Amino acid sequence: MEVTVGSEILAAAVMDKDYRSDGERASITAHCQTFCNHATIHPCKEIENFLLVPTAMDRAAARRIAEQVRRTGVEKIYSGDAAALLDDFANERRNYVTSQYQAARARFERTNSPKLDVATVNEAALNEFESCWSNRASKLQVIPGKEALSAFNHYLQQEYGVSVTPASIIEAMRNDEVPDEMRQLLQDIAAFARTNVDTRDGGET
Repeated sequence: MEVTVGSEILAAAVMDKDYRSDGERASITAHCQTFCNHATIHPCKEIENFLLVPTAMDRAAARRIAEQVRRTGVEKIYSGDAAALLDDFANERRNYVTSQYQAARARFERTNSPKLDVATVNEAALNEFESCWSNRASKLQVIPGKEALSAFNHYLQQEYGVSVTPASIIEAMRNDEVPDEMRQLLQDIAAFARTNVDTRDGGET
């Protein structure tokens, strides 16, 4: 691409954490930084996990139901509890997430530390998983985000005949509910977008 356009191109890479260990994330980021001007792996399993803010989800659901009431005249009041639903979903998926952490750690260590004992690798993976699972905030970062939102919408459809979109959850989110990691990610992207590139003929673009 640089040869085609005749100037340097700045590159940025933003990746999901998926089930990568901290060591694998650091390794990938370091490699990307050899050819990217900005590289980060955010702390969530996938970008949708940033939407798993129970109070904002409840607020978005209540707004959708209020809109439905105005449209149909059929009175309904939202009485759901996104926090409880997400807790139940997380408990159902705990073994799955655990196994994914172990599998991802094993793949990484086979390449980077092939002499490590399997038991040692599994123990390290379990320790990291338990750390992620130690409180609700970090737990909501590592569960399958898309599936969690789908489960919430399935509940809303069954109980109220509505669903929420990512945009509606974001709109319902208060300033203090925006995850710090997302604030930082947006600041980093904004800083990258303002970067100037010296072209090969000495100008700027």
